[in-house]
Amino acid sequence: MNRTSTLSKSIALVFALCSYTASANSDNLKVAVFSDNPGTKKIVAGNYEKGLEEVSNASESNEIAIATANCVANIKLNQFEQAKSHCDQAVSLSEATGGRSRKDQYVKAVTYSNRAILHYLNNDRVAAIDDLTDAMHIQENDVTKHNLSVIQATVEQDSTLVADD
Repeated sequence: MNRTSTLSKSIALVFALCSYTASANSDNLKVAVFSDNPGTKKIVAGNYEKGLEEVSNASESNEIAIATANCVANIKLNQFEQAKSHCDQAVSLSEATGGRSRKDQYVKAVTYSNRAILHYLNNDRVAAIDDLTDAMHIQENDVTKHNLSVIQATVEQDSTLVADD
């Protein structure tokens, strides 16, 4: 079974809401994993280490879903170097499918959105906005819209604070 058809069967998106403190603000950004894949239920429940263990023991599963689960769990664990590798892999795999279906575009947009959150948490606001802008061009959805608005508002607030100094 190919990656795209497996992913299409498990496209139900499960959100893991994450709150991080950046500067003096608390931002509610959304990262996403795909349900019905190893480790995702544990990750959504907040048991990130156990979720990563299940993901690493997965024998047969969707590569994009596995990379996405690793990306999200490592973001939530503040293991940003590991997260970067997995987030980049999820984006690359989603690009490689070349799928044009609505579901494929949704998956691709979500992988970009997750990577944007990583950039944001690494204080790379430009890369975060770039990835979210790419995600919105691929497919506008609630996750990417929400994350883009939160990050843009933070960037605008940071700019105002700098201008006031």
